[in-house]
Amino acid sequence: MTTNTIPVTEIIKVVEAYTARGWVIHPLSSPKDNGNSPGKKPLLKDWQKLQATPTDIEKYIQQGCNIGLVCGKNSGVTVIDLDSMMFADDLFKGVESTTLKSQRTEGRGHVCFKYNHALSSQKHSNLGIEILNDRNNAVLPPSIHKSGDTYRWLNPDTPLIEMPEQLIENLNRLFNTEKKLLSLISDCRPCFKRYWADKEKITHGENARYFLGAFCSELFNNGADLDTIKMFARIVYRNDYNEKVTTTEYKGWTEKRLKPWRCEKIREHCVGFTDCDNCPITKSKERKNTGKTQTKVKEHVHVLVLPPIPHETIDPNPCDLKELLSTFRKWLAIKEDYNVTAPVCAFIGNFVPGEPDIIGIISPSGSLKTEIIRSYGLTENQYTYPLSSVTEHTFVSGHKDNIDTIPLLRGRVVAIKDLTTLLAKKEDVRAAVFADFRDITDCYVHKEFGNGIKKEYKGFHSSILFASTNAIERYYSMYSNLGQRMVFIRPINDPKDARIQAEKNRNQLELMRNELHSVMMRFIKGTLDDLKVKGTAHIPDDMKGEIGELCDFLAIGRTTIHHDFKGEIDEIPEPEFPTRVYNTICKLTEIHASIHGRMQASDDDKAFAFRLILDNIPTIRLRILGRLRTGEQTTSQIGKHAELPTPTAKRVLDELTALHLVVKIPRDMKDDDDSDTDKRSDSFYLSDEVAAQLDKLRGVIRIGSSINRDKTLGTPNPNRPYESTFEVKNNLHSNNESLSVNDDNTIPLESHPSILLGTPNSKIDNIFNLSEPDANHKLQKSLINASKQYEQEHGTINSDNVISFSYRYCEQFKPRWVHSITGESGDYTPSAILGICRKVFKLTPETTPTPTLTTPAQVNVMKRTAILIINHRTDALIS
Repeated sequence: MTTNTIPVTEIIKVVEAYTARGWVIHPLSSPKDNGNSPGKKPLLKDWQKLQATPTDIEKYIQQGCNIGLVCGKNSGVTVIDLDSMMFADDLFKGVESTTLKSQRTEGRGHVCFKYNHALSSQKHSNLGIEILNDRNNAVLPPSIHKSGDTYRWLNPDTPLIEMPEQLIENLNRLFNTEKKLLSLISDCRPCFKRYWADKEKITHGENARYFLGAFCSELFNNGADLDTIKMFARIVYRNDYNEKVTTTEYKGWTEKRLKPWRCEKIREHCVGFTDCDNCPITKSKERKNTGKTQTKVKEHVHVLVLPPIPHETIDPNPCDLKELLSTFRKWLAIKEDYNVTAPVCAFIGNFVPGEPDIIGIISPSGSLKTEIIRSYGLTENQYTYPLSSVTEHTFVSGHKDNIDTIPLLRGRVVAIKDLTTLLAKKEDVRAAVFADFRDITDCYVHKEFGNGIKKEYKGFHSSILFASTNAIERYYSMYSNLGQRMVFIRPINDPKDARIQAEKNRNQLELMRNELHSVMMRFIKGTLDDLKVKGTAHIPDDMKGEIGELCDFLAIGRTTIHHDFKGEIDEIPEPEFPTRVYNTICKLTEIHASIHGRMQASDDDKAFAFRLILDNIPTIRLRILGRLRTGEQTTSQIGKHAELPTPTAKRVLDELTALHLVVKIPRDMKDDDDSDTDKRSDSFYLSDEVAAQLDKLRGVIRIGSSINRDKTLGTPNPNRPYESTFEVKNNLHSNNESLSVNDDNTIPLESHPSILLGTPNSKIDNIFNLSEPDANHKLQKSLINASKQYEQEHGTINSDNVISFSYRYCEQFKPRWVHSITGESGDYTPSAILGICRKVFKLTPETTPTPTLTTPAQVNVMKRTAILIINHRTDALIS
């Protein structure tokens, strides 16, 4: 033990030196303090927000207080706090650089680096490692510990360095292995979890040796690999740990397929380490076996013994994304990388932190989706649990002697190559299977069967990847049961190219599938090993905000609306919260960036996220929403241009109106100048929120939204029915009825009349001077007469109320204009009327605010406001 004898004046000089380095120093409690954390507790309120050393810190030092560093960005310092050297060799393996270090006693200390924003503050007690970064405090020399030890620099003249990439990789590897170990322990029986919290009790004596053997067998059968077992043994044995012995034993377990110990064997060999009287598993067995023979108990225990997970040998040569895509393009007619990258991101997402997902590849029959699913494995392997089809008894059955599928999954992805067969079954069967899907993603299953059998599983983690046709959209029970747990992927391919490629592959299907599977397994293993070291990429906050807003829109846009037998809406459920689908989209986007070698998501990754969101809006709804971007239309107009029967368009429009995505203008509110057809039909336009969100998604291609047409006949081109590229276009054009045609006889994405996300027509607002003179005179007279009525309620037209008057006038009188040269006619827009009012009432632009009315969202706000005013719905207007 050492004691600090440095005078107060010297400590103040030290603080001044720290401050001169740009560090933020703050006072800590005295080591003689009787409260919590003596010598380490910050004394100032909001000390984490300090941007500079307090000017009055001297008074605290004179009172015997310690000093601390505000870690992170404020001081430009990130600290690794080592409470033990147990994993120091692993941590600094391959790291040769030297940086500033401090120490209080042997075997523990601080290692300081320049600020690293990518590392979050975190504590790993099992490893004896803590990262002190933003909003953390580090005790600085020459402070005194409560034991009397003095904090001191080991190399005070050494400058801070950037944290080496190798060190960051080592940290992430250790943290990820610990996370996996803790997850596996959470799946162990209660006696093992209870003693993990007090590890020192199980390291000595023969009984302890047996108990550790039982513990390791439990972890091994839960899926622990060699690195995880090594970490477990090191934490438990500490200084007695022997890496060679651990490696040898693990190899023996693998060769002998070690099985978990039964409860009877643990009670027999591990006296003092069990508490079966208070064990919920034992109590459950006693209740179930009351009046039964002991043999029956053994049969029940035998069911808990699961076969080992088959481990497929994978070629150690790494595979990058370029090789993966080139191999798939060699065998399959793939038109966009999204065919491969989206499903593989979903597959890898099962093995990174986060909740399990349900991912569906949706495309027509024969469109390669089955081969994509098969590439993950035709039989079981360490990553995949394949299923050809599912029933209501696939995952959990009512047979007491069966080993159910759920405990066999053990963290692997359930790959279902064809879910379409399920859709042909009865509704109660479909609902039961979708309910099982929901329980799997919730990581908890509890079922009671009519024969008295009760089964409960928890703590498992498996995602579901399936293939299906677009027929899945017809089944409302799926949306009701799964909600935001499910995400669709809709790849785009050319059927002609697929047919030609299928002919080439006809005599070598086995070779094709073996090669695709081999390259996929290499890519998955390499990617998971890489993510274990580096972690997934980071999404900037502004990009997260954009994705979040679109997920809010998606949550409402795919809400199921129920109809009665007459087709009328009989229920409008509350829209799902977007929390889970948002997390899923972000997770897949992070992985997408990672497999492309980026540590921060780019615009390409944002386009990938937008594509996922677009893929999950129901097809017919999306087609109608896209059509409404061209402006207000009647039901028949929408049905015609969206290529839908009018009754179908009406039903979907009613749903969108009920969800407040579309605003309906009843026919009885229409002006007499409208055509007979318009007066007999309701009109619809996009709500301002939806228009704003669709603006973000414009140009993102999806099946059904970018059909190519023959230039001469104007009919679908059977050779190229769908656009094959995925891009977000920046050069947006207006969506006119007269179509422009590309050189290859395809219609540009933005100009197709049934395009989902085109840009609306834009008309010249200030057309007063281009109209017929007689029409101008009539309009002026009409404005003056309308203003007199308006002035009785609101006063003289002025710069404050002229905008309100302009919108009210347009809604009530529907003024029209006629071009003096071309004869073209149309409705005056509110902003055009506003410009005319300035001239008629002699209001200058400088004193009259001019609204910018160039987007449907802004026009819709004013339309809705005007309708509310006319209907005297002031309560809705205020809200």
